[in-house]
This record gives sequence, C-alpha cells and structure tokens, in this order.
Amino acid sequence: MPREARGSKGFETYHIVVQGKRTVQLFEDNEDKQLYLEKLGKGCAERGAGLIGYCVLADHVHLLIAENEGRISDLMRSVHVMFTDAYRKRYGIDSEEPLLRGRFRSEKVESDRRLLEIIRYVHEEPVGLGFCECAEDYKWSSAHLYAEAERGMLPKGKAAEIVKVDTKRVLSILHFGGGYSAFAASKMEESKPVLEEVPESYGRSDAEAKALIEARLKGPIESLGQWPEEEKRAFLKRLRREDKIGILQLCRLTGMSRGIVQRL
Repeated sequence: MPREARGSKGFETYHIVVQGKRTVQLFEDNEDKQLYLEKLGKGCAERGAGLIGYCVLADHVHLLIAENEGRISDLMRSVHVMFTDAYRKRYGIDSEEPLLRGRFRSEKVESDRRLLEIIRYVHEEPVGLGFCECAEDYKWSSAHLYAEAERGMLPKGKAAEIVKVDTKRVLSILHFGGGYSAFAASKMEESKPVLEEVPESYGRSDAEAKALIEARLKGPIESLGQWPEEEKRAFLKRLRREDKIGILQLCRLTGMSRGIVQRL
C-alpha cells in the first residue's frame, strides 16, 4: 500500500540525470515518455518521496527529488526496473541488455538559490533545444504545473494525472520575489554549471560505428542489403552482442527496422 506522501522535512533534495545505455535516443515517442512518468509517479508514491520537478527529453531525463539520502538509489532502481520491464513488453524485446545506464548522475541541492538555478535550467532546456517557444508549452516537463499552481488552477493534462509534483517549496521561495512567472521571465546568474547529461565513455559516434561496420563488411554499409537474410541477421547480431552497437544506432546506420534488430 503506498505510503502517505511526505514533505521535504528531514529529506535531502537531489538533481538527477538519467540517460540510456549506449543509444542516442532513450524514448522513441510520447508513449515512452508517458510510460516513464507513470513508473516515476508510482515509485515516488510508494516510497513517499517528493517530486519537485522534471523534464523528459528524447535522450535523457532531469529530475528534482526530495528523498532520504540512503534511499534515493533504491527509489531510482525501483523506477527503472519497472520502466525497463514495461518497455521490453511494449516492444516485444527478449534481450536482457540494459536499457538505462546502471548509475544515474546526481547532485545534492544544498541551498534555495541552487534549487532555483536548477529548476530554471530543467524547465528551460526544451526552449533552448528549439522544441517550444515557452517552457509551459512543453508538456513533458513540470513547467506548466508550476504556472498553473501559481494561477490557482488545478493541474491538467495526462502528465498531471500520473505524477504528483510538489510545487509548494519553489513557489514559497519565490512568493516575495514576484512569483514564478516573473522568475521564469527573468535571468539568474548561475553560481556553477548545472549538472548535465554526458556521453558514455564506451559509446561510439555514428561515424565510428559506421567505420567499424564497414571494416567488418570489407565494403560499404549499403552492401549489407544484398546479403541473404539469414547471414544478414547473424551479422547484425554480432554487431549488437560483440561490438556493443546499440539498437537505434544500428537501425539508423543499416536502414533495418527496429522490430528486426530488437529481436536479434
């Protein structure tokens, strides 16, 4: 039975960045993003953790979570096990290859100022990437929930139904400074860089992966399309299992469908 959600008293606040394993794109579509939020909401509710903010992008996720220091790893492990199982079921994947990186990146948020720096960065990243003109318009972040809470509106949209965001802490900090809308429209000088996603050390760029494939083929990558189907599948399986080239990267480079590559 889920425990009653608690506030941040006695808890530490963490900025967490989650990334996929060796692949550029973690979420294929909005249904994948919704699936992640569902498991995140369930995990936080079951453990009584406080979700302060989030932003789900195609290749990584930013989270602001209030949780006991000794329990944050257990929370994230639980969320990711649930998401990975559901993701594999959705796409019919039998492989046990990890979907998410084993260790998320995290920063303990030590002050209210730092919290504001991070929540601004997390909400504004989709704008900086050109996905929207206003942070509130990106429905896979908590920006619109903050704007609605400040206006006294009930949270709306699918995301609001599956994750509960505690907006009170940030809004209380901003209460005497013009509120969230003024804060979102202003600029704040950051005291230090915000934790960002980083490439995995053993991953390959598309150019590196293409060079490896063509070395194995001893010819252009396009020649793979002329191979007998059984030999082609065996070759792709070797690239996945031995050379550790990710599913999405193989699909991009070879033109093979995701359904075929996933089942190798």
